[in-house]
Amino acid sequence: MIQAVDVDCRGEAHACRIHDVMFELVAMKSFEENFVTLVGDRWGSSTQRRNVRRLSLSSRTGTDGFDLSSFDMSHARSVTIYGDIRSINSISECRFLRMLDFECCEGVDNRHLKNIGDLFLLKYLSLKSTWISELPMQIGDLQCLETLDLTQTNIRELPKEVTRLQKLVHLLAGGAELPKGVGNMMSLQTLCIRAASKRSRKAMEELLRLINLRKLDLSYVHPNYERLDTRLPLVISKLGNCKLQSLHLSLLGDSMGPFLELHSSLSAPPDTLESLKIKGEYGFLRVPKWISSLTYLTDLELTVAAMDEGVLAELPRLIRFRLTVKEPSAQGVTIQESCFPSLKELLYQL
Repeated sequence: MIQAVDVDCRGEAHACRIHDVMFELVAMKSFEENFVTLVGDRWGSSTQRRNVRRLSLSSRTGTDGFDLSSFDMSHARSVTIYGDIRSINSISECRFLRMLDFECCEGVDNRHLKNIGDLFLLKYLSLKSTWISELPMQIGDLQCLETLDLTQTNIRELPKEVTRLQKLVHLLAGGAELPKGVGNMMSLQTLCIRAASKRSRKAMEELLRLINLRKLDLSYVHPNYERLDTRLPLVISKLGNCKLQSLHLSLLGDSMGPFLELHSSLSAPPDTLESLKIKGEYGFLRVPKWISSLTYLTDLELTVAAMDEGVLAELPRLIRFRLTVKEPSAQGVTIQESCFPSLKELLYQL
């Protein structure tokens, strides 16, 4: 009845699908038991209830919006919105809301977050792929918040109040700068952030206080006119104390300085890493020798100028390998079958 789709080489399903008839049955049963209230183009008004627990709004036609004042939202636990919705009223009245999902909602902007601090029980907030450009200072009042998704928004700077979110586990900040005080967010396990300014690059040292950090996705920008910053390899090497499992680095800028620093100064990366992705315009001159110490790696993505098969041959658990070679030799790259006994997916590009 339910089929897994988009299954990767590690056997992990990223989506599921269900037959239309079964979907209609599930929706009907959910409505009968007041599990969810569905409002929008497909459902019309026949499924609308006044006493709402979980609300799903859907619009594909660019309406002027939905007025939630006709619903009793006082006990609503979750609100999910899809499509083009120009106005949303009464969200601040949902005082018991645990989950608020605005992902890809074209009508949402800064004004809809005006009273976000009133949702003191909120655990999940997604603003992904919206026009939101700033977070209000009230965001710090959401002391129960565990997930904050700001991916693909126009937010470039986080208010200092974000660092008050002591229960935050997943911070997906997209293009926002790493804030000063991030070391106070001791519950963080997933952090996706950008370090471009001097202030944010200095704040990287605070990452060492995040003892629960398991996944770090960092966009690091180093201007060509500045001296090389040795903080990056220093911080990465010490993150092994946090038992870091996933490290994704996007090294941006006008020089290959960050790659040189990682190649020469990073002698002991976190040996607990299972996923390592280091991307950028320039890449490493050669595959760093410290790669061979990461025996738990299952997913590796690298950009290099020249390939060294011998180093990578010591990764017995590697399942997925994506390699970009900037200056391939005339002989190409030869990979022996015995080099990667667990390899299932190999992506090679020039």
